[in-house]
Amino acid sequence: MTSNLSTRSGFCSFIEQFQGAFDNITPLSRSARRALRAEEENQRNAVEMERARIAEIEALCATHKVPAETKIDMIERGLTIDAVRGVILNHLIAQGERQKALSDGFGAPLGFSPGERNRYSLSRAILAAASRDWSGAGLEREASRAIAKRIGRDTPGVFVPLEMLAPQRRDYNTLTGAAGGSLVGTNLLAGNFIDLLRSKCRVMQLGATVLSGLVGNVDIPRRTAAGAAQWIAEGQALTASAGAFDVVSLRPKTVGSIGVLSRNLLMQGTPDAEALVRSDMVQQIAIAIDTAAIAGSGAAAQPLGLLNMAGVGSVEGGANGAAVTFDHLIDLSTVVAAANADSGALGFLSTPAVLGALSRLKSSTGEYLWAGRGGMNENNAPAAAVPGSTASGDAGFSILGYRAAFSNNVPSNLTKGTSAGVCSAVIFGNWSDLLIGEWGVLEILPNPYASGAYEAGAVQIRAMQTIDVAVRHAESFAVMRDALTA
Repeated sequence: MTSNLSTRSGFCSFIEQFQGAFDNITPLSRSARRALRAEEENQRNAVEMERARIAEIEALCATHKVPAETKIDMIERGLTIDAVRGVILNHLIAQGERQKALSDGFGAPLGFSPGERNRYSLSRAILAAASRDWSGAGLEREASRAIAKRIGRDTPGVFVPLEMLAPQRRDYNTLTGAAGGSLVGTNLLAGNFIDLLRSKCRVMQLGATVLSGLVGNVDIPRRTAAGAAQWIAEGQALTASAGAFDVVSLRPKTVGSIGVLSRNLLMQGTPDAEALVRSDMVQQIAIAIDTAAIAGSGAAAQPLGLLNMAGVGSVEGGANGAAVTFDHLIDLSTVVAAANADSGALGFLSTPAVLGALSRLKSSTGEYLWAGRGGMNENNAPAAAVPGSTASGDAGFSILGYRAAFSNNVPSNLTKGTSAGVCSAVIFGNWSDLLIGEWGVLEILPNPYASGAYEAGAVQIRAMQTIDVAVRHAESFAVMRDALTA
């Protein structure tokens, strides 16, 4: 019996010693296991991120037909997606493929269906951002997040996809109201709302190159002079010559608009209220960008526009200006051709006053010179035209075989000699050589706490877009600044 107790006592002592040793090593082992699991998780995440990076690079390269060796080099160098987009952008610029610069990652559509684009509500997005309650604006939040992921930054407001701002087919209703919530009262025909008459935006229509998705400052290398070719006799040595280079620079410049919308207007969510929210915010910024590309001063945070750029060709009407004629337009196209720049998206841009003056021009026998604008001659036949000149509707015209557009964004109040404030500008050139760089997209930020708006339950809305304007070659454009039209 004593022997059994002694044996049990010894066994218990052994168990206690073993348990003590186990207690000492268990915390260390669990900690080591946690560290090991964390390390394994980090490795898995790194592998997944690398696979995703490679897949996105391969997709971008396939979309833009980037050479395989360039793709492999970018993958092996570990370039970020933003850096890859920069390389692809430079590749597209070098290839002169303007339209491809607008593809995936550079302003491409997000892939929403027509039904989703129809359901998208800018007013609902603004209201959700202001209240921080996105429960009723899932589609709008998804669109904003998709853009945020694409451009690599977020906003406390809302990013607006350009495809959602395109005109959609809507069923208009007859609503009522007065000026604040002007579309929700009695006997108001909201479907027949009379909007402000606005200037036409023509620069992009004529073919300006849009560089979207920019992040940092942009410098585009440009050759300014070429080496010389030489004829030599037998045994004569060639003389070394070299070209010259500089850069075309784009730097962020921001244009914005601010206003106040009533909470009721935003909550109504009717197609007509939606149209009001869209129009002022988007159209005014579009007009400001178009105007800056044409005549921006380059000062006071404005881009430098075509009319103020050094090196642009010039045609002078006279000491005090001159009545515009087709001869002046021929001279403008000749200046560009003489600079070897007469290729690409060639076209004229001027004011409605110039359109009217050209339309009234007649031959010595009273026939209109511009067919389709001057009406019929005495034989009830289309009037004789300058060769290659035809009208082509509101989207533009054709003069001398080149596209032509007219807008009040072009100055008509210039001064030349004694002709003060009555001269119009006429521009001719290769519009694809006009670069409009975009940093990010149109960003709309609501502020329900702004003074005055908060007390009335309204929401202050700020819309901003960052762009800059430059030209590949100033010689691609020629300008007449003293065209008289009366």
